[in-house]
Amino acid sequence: MKALLLAVPLATTTPVCAFQEASHVRPDELLLCLDRKVARGDGIGLWYRDLEGRMTRVWDGEPYDSLWLLDRSVMVVERWKGRVVHLSPEFEELRSIDGFTTPVDVERGRNGLWIVVEHRPGRVVGVDPETGERVWTRTGFDGPFDATPLADGGLLVADSGNDRIVRLDADGRPVRTWTGIDFPNVVEPTSDGGFLVANWTGGEVRRFDAAGLLSWHRRVGGTLQSAEERPDGRITVSDGYGGHVYYLSRRGLIERVDRFPNGCVDCETVFRP
Repeated sequence: MKALLLAVPLATTTPVCAFQEASHVRPDELLLCLDRKVARGDGIGLWYRDLEGRMTRVWDGEPYDSLWLLDRSVMVVERWKGRVVHLSPEFEELRSIDGFTTPVDVERGRNGLWIVVEHRPGRVVGVDPETGERVWTRTGFDGPFDATPLADGGLLVADSGNDRIVRLDADGRPVRTWTGIDFPNVVEPTSDGGFLVANWTGGEVRRFDAAGLLSWHRRVGGTLQSAEERPDGRITVSDGYGGHVYYLSRRGLIERVDRFPNGCVDCETVFRP
């Protein structure tokens, strides 16, 4: 879940009644993915919660992961359709690439490449969005769920089935691993050059510093499907199956919890410039 995020105009669609319970939450803007495999009722789609707490469905696809870019456009992974879609700030489809095998994560890499994690083949690919060509492929993973591009052209990969995080250099060679993390499915950068890790099975969040050393470890519970550092240093974590969004302090203490209908498989905070 990924870059510093900006707010976009709210599309003029009508909220589904199932989301009215979210109107009491505090006014942080959120983008939520509700995937068809876990959504309840009419929740499938890409949803936006505005500053007043109103929930609006802004795209009717079947998203599994989303990425807000600095130009206010949105990248969406449709895992069950095997494609990645690029949406305009008005949530209109700009382009899409099909033919992926269980894609679960998309990132924007150097030179504008789309970096896509294909879960079941166990690989990460760099794709030219103009031609659809696979520029490079990184393999050797067991059911990865997330990847983060690094400034040097390398990657951090949540190698979920192998219970580890792997750092690759720009040529795809492993240079460091962090083991003993039970099924990590989120790895996200932090402002100090470190990274966050959240795991699927244990409801745990770990923060590592720029040297790769563990800063803190917090169990929040649930099934964690996204984690991100906000500009103020706080951490936002989504328990998608449980329908919770946790807000943690810089030190990993839970400051508050927002409640949402079950089924959110991705959550990103939207910040105004």
